[in-house]
Amino acid sequence: MALLATEPSFLLMDEPFSCLDLPTYRRIMALPERAVMASHDFELLAEFDRIIWLDQGYIRLDGRPAEVLPAYRAHATIVGAGDSLTSG
Repeated sequence: MALLATEPSFLLMDEPFSCLDLPTYRRIMALPERAVMASHDFELLAEFDRIIWLDQGYIRLDGRPAEVLPAYRAHATIVGAGDSLTSG
């Protein structure tokens, strides 16, 4: 939160909501600054205006959550099927 004292025009955040309580989550979501955020939280991402899906350093899809999230979920299901952590 000390960063906000500099009054930035946008915030760059990496998984900012990990281990936060609900009041702090709500305060961050209510900030007036534009946010660029890395996250794997589908519920959180669904609230944003735009999602850019990065895959191995390339933009795979850029658009509204209704377009990007279903494509990402489908891809994750396919990739996860061959993952040694999820395979039986």
